[in-house]
Amino acid sequence: MGPQLSFCRPAQRNCKWTNIRITDPSFFSSHVMYSKRDEMFSMPASRSHYTGSWDLGRHRHKPKLQMLQLPEYPEMTKSEWQRLETCCKKQHYLVESISTGETFMLKWYTESRPPRKTFMEWDHFLVLRLDEEGNAVYTKDIGDLSIFLSKAESFCLPASLYGAGVTKNCVFFLGKHDYGIVRLSDHCKGGGPLTHPVPYLFPPQSPPIKD
Repeated sequence: MGPQLSFCRPAQRNCKWTNIRITDPSFFSSHVMYSKRDEMFSMPASRSHYTGSWDLGRHRHKPKLQMLQLPEYPEMTKSEWQRLETCCKKQHYLVESISTGETFMLKWYTESRPPRKTFMEWDHFLVLRLDEEGNAVYTKDIGDLSIFLSKAESFCLPASLYGAGVTKNCVFFLGKHDYGIVRLSDHCKGGGPLTHPVPYLFPPQSPPIKD
């Protein structure tokens, strides 16, 4: 919420709100991720050059900042890269995989393409695998994982544990006007216009049933 990160724990008896002041304007419109591994809230800066993390202890008033070593253009020409950076709406997400211990940053580029009767959007996703030193590597292969993006917190699921409906090495998304699934290996997209007003995806609240 702009210059403030607010959260509460509704299941606890004392479910009051805790507010953390955000002073860096680069985080004012960022998407929030809670890392269960680090027990910290993390956000990418608006240009994705660094991340900030906050907890209730030493980093509450002074966030832990990590500069990212971003690679060059990922298998595209300079003009194609410039088009993504200048002509498209950009959103950056951090997502953590509990099953593999990996952290990813996703860049979601959207360009509106209004035809005559319906509203369509062109979506392109770039995925970077981050390590603890801040090195970022573009990848088209996240293995058995599926990534889910919406207005709720992003999350990962191991596809092999959830079976039908969860496809590995894909990004599932709910946008402002459309929904879909994108295969990272070749950017093949399926989906359609969003027909309901609730653009939220939530992870399963119970573990998958094993055979």
